[in-house]
Order: sequence, then C-alpha cells, then structure tokens
Amino acid sequence: PIVVSDLNIVDADALQKVKGIGPAFSERIIKFRSRLGGFASINQLNEVYGLKPETIEEIKKHFTVKSPPKKININNDSAKVLARHPYISYDLAWVIINYRKQNGNIESLNDLKEIKAIDSITLLKLRPYME
Repeated sequence: PIVVSDLNIVDADALQKVKGIGPAFSERIIKFRSRLGGFASINQLNEVYGLKPETIEEIKKHFTVKSPPKKININNDSAKVLARHPYISYDLAWVIINYRKQNGNIESLNDLKEIKAIDSITLLKLRPYME
C-alpha cells in the first residue's frame, strides 16, 4: 500500500523514491516549496520548472498537501522579504509597500484588489498565503 505523505514536510530522499524524480528535481521542488513558504495546493507542482505532467501524477500518488503554508506578513515585511515569494516581484513588493504607506494596513484580499499592479491570477495565487 502507498503511504501518502505531506508534501510540505517531505525530504529529498522521499521525493527521489518517486519515478522520474532524481536529485535535481527533488532539490527544485524543495527550493520552490521553501520560497513559497509551503505548498497550498499540490497543483503548484506544475510551476516547478521542467517537471513533466506524468511525473506530477506520480508524485500525487505518494504525496498530498496536509499542513498549511506559511503566511506572508503583508503589512510588516520589507520589500526584500516580500519579493522572495515567487508570486511577488520586486516591483510589486514596492507597489504593496507604497500602498501600505498611503492607505494603512492591508486588511483583506479586497484591499489588494485596489492595487492595479496585481492581476486576478496573482491575487488567486496569493490568497492562501495571506494572513
């Protein structure tokens, strides 16, 4: 029987037991997970560079997302810290900081909708990472 483990805590060795995952891919998956603060959805594996759809299907047989991702502190993090997140560019980080300076704390996703530089796709991707 296949034991389904949490993709957010698994190590490189466990990932490499999956067909199609070697040291390079396991490192890439873990690095991306780290930059995200953890996966919010297993479908984010589609964003790992070079990972084939059939390999992702194999991973899904062994892993799922059980633990929640780490939240972004959107009201206190510096531009440098915000820009480390894969969904926030350096330019967008500064837009967020300037929005905070002008409007006060960001209380919800609705506040982020006011920022023209954030498109609806980015907003959806950021939702699980918002406090």
